[in-house]
Amino acid sequence: MNKNYINTLSFALLFLFASGCYQDLGNYEYNEINEIGFGGFLEEGQSYTLRVGENFRLEPDLILTMDNSFDPENYEYEWFAHGKGNLLPGDVEKFLSNERILDINVTLPPNSYDGYFRVKDKKTGIKFTKKFEFQVITSIYEGWLALCDVEGKARLDMVSFIEDDTRVINDVLGFTGSSLSLEGNPVETFTYRYHPQQYGIYVTTTGNGTTKIDPETFDWDDTQRLSFEMIANAPLDFSAKAMYRNGANSSYIIGEDDNLYYYLRIFNIRYSVPINKLNTETQNFKISPYISTGNDWSTHTILFDEDNKRFVRHVGSNILESAPLPEGTLFDYQIGKDLVYMSYTPYNGGETVAVLSDQNSGKFYLARMTQTRNNNIVQTYFQEIAAPNFHLAKNISFHPSLGYLFYSIGNKVYEYDMFAKTAIEMLDFGNREISLLKFEQFEVLRPYNAEIPHQLIVSTYDNATENSGTIEFYNVPPVNGPLTLSNKYEGLGKIISLSYRER
Repeated sequence: MNKNYINTLSFALLFLFASGCYQDLGNYEYNEINEIGFGGFLEEGQSYTLRVGENFRLEPDLILTMDNSFDPENYEYEWFAHGKGNLLPGDVEKFLSNERILDINVTLPPNSYDGYFRVKDKKTGIKFTKKFEFQVITSIYEGWLALCDVEGKARLDMVSFIEDDTRVINDVLGFTGSSLSLEGNPVETFTYRYHPQQYGIYVTTTGNGTTKIDPETFDWDDTQRLSFEMIANAPLDFSAKAMYRNGANSSYIIGEDDNLYYYLRIFNIRYSVPINKLNTETQNFKISPYISTGNDWSTHTILFDEDNKRFVRHVGSNILESAPLPEGTLFDYQIGKDLVYMSYTPYNGGETVAVLSDQNSGKFYLARMTQTRNNNIVQTYFQEIAAPNFHLAKNISFHPSLGYLFYSIGNKVYEYDMFAKTAIEMLDFGNREISLLKFEQFEVLRPYNAEIPHQLIVSTYDNATENSGTIEFYNVPPVNGPLTLSNKYEGLGKIISLSYRER
């Protein structure tokens, strides 16, 4: 075919097409529509800060070009968020609300988000969208967790610290929208880092058994129950009477079955068979709820056999059983008395401190044994406690550096000096009742908590007043000097168990 003919034909077709288009110009009618603009948002580049568990309200202005008599019913609204970073698919996009005003209780996981507000004009079907940015932070980052008794029911409260902001949060599980609902009576709250990258917050009640909660959001599901950490065939709602940390690598639980279970992370040994059985015997003995764990898995842990009224020990590398103690120099480890209290204390380089009761004589005794890392167990003290009415003593605790024994009788706190053999009344709380005395030992000491391990923590409450529980911190001077109040938090329930969520 002739090349010039092809070019001429192509040009003619192009001219006809262009002419047709030109002739169509002006055949369309352009009608203005109601456009929607947005006001009331932060400027671009700025971000809202939301806290988990708190209310967030955002009321935007709608700027309408053709609807001067704005009727909210003529529009549909949608708020949603897109999480940033590496998230699970279900956490990427979250629906927030379909109301014109965003007014929500924040339950999103802590993260940075792009927020979107979408408005649809029902008459035209056209949607307009406003993008904004926000960050969700947790109000429960760090602080005291208090498992409380509130009118006979368990409730978890928190004294939360975020930088210089301190707040008391009643019912922190409800506050954060947790799926865990506490049932029954409070037993214990316990916190520790059971893995370098995993932190455990445990809650035990008579209705729930023992379970962890998410350490960041406090949310919960069935797989966080303590029974999922056990190799043994445990009931789903398995309950621990007490939990103990043994350094950074191991821990113990005392089950509702009065058995002792052991976890050793560095050897990947999970809670399995009970270890409250001597290597020379066939029967398990009933373990006391008080054990002295030391500060490392290589240290011998001191146990007490309630059936045979004797001290025994557990060696950290033995995952099957316990062992008898050698002969003592101050008392027989087959002591034949009832254990009232026992704990590990940093006092004197690391010791076990035990309070025992002799049912025959009605006397009480204080026993001490070194519990150092080289496993050398040496008895260092055994004397009668020369304190009036000590049979009424509750909430016993031992000072980690001064060696004073603290306890309460009624609404008063006493300090017992084992060397002077004197009991001194230190605090009188009048019509308030004492629910807890303790000294808190931290996994990591920081400038803001360095003094707390040496302060006596006292929790009191007023039965006639709701949320009257307090946490008070007292400096303990040497030479039996009077206690001085260092800090105080109010507005909690009746505190049964107290632990610190560290960072």
